[in-house]
Amino acid sequence: MKKVLSVLVIGGALAVAACGPSEAEKKAAEQKRLDSIAAVEKAKLDSIAAIAAEAAAKAAEAEAAAAAAQAEADAATAAAKKAGKKPADMAKEPVKKDEAPVKKEETKSEPLGKKGDASKTNEGGTQSSPLKKKGN
Repeated sequence: MKKVLSVLVIGGALAVAACGPSEAEKKAAEQKRLDSIAAVEKAKLDSIAAIAAEAAAKAAEAEAAAAAAQAEADAATAAAKKAGKKPADMAKEPVKKDEAPVKKEETKSEPLGKKGDASKTNEGGTQSSPLKKKGN
């Protein structure tokens, strides 16, 4: 009878352990899952905030560059007014009267079909034979 009782006790203990996790274990697993989801969401929001901060920094940098360019243009305008010139006159380049205008070289083209001008008109290409008739 002692053996039977010990076998039943061991069997009962195994049955309880095999039935699955306890309520506390289930709660701990659920909490771990929720914590993991929260960590992913926090990382996502941090990433979005970092991208927004980077974009704001680039925008501020571009704005500063635009302000510097505007200040430079204003300084140039003020210097021109001080010298007595109009701002539109500053943009024009003075034309020197010493220099002759540059002309493009003109090339003469000779009509095709003259004998001996194949090297001029068909450089590097192949020339078709005048003996071949079209349509063959």
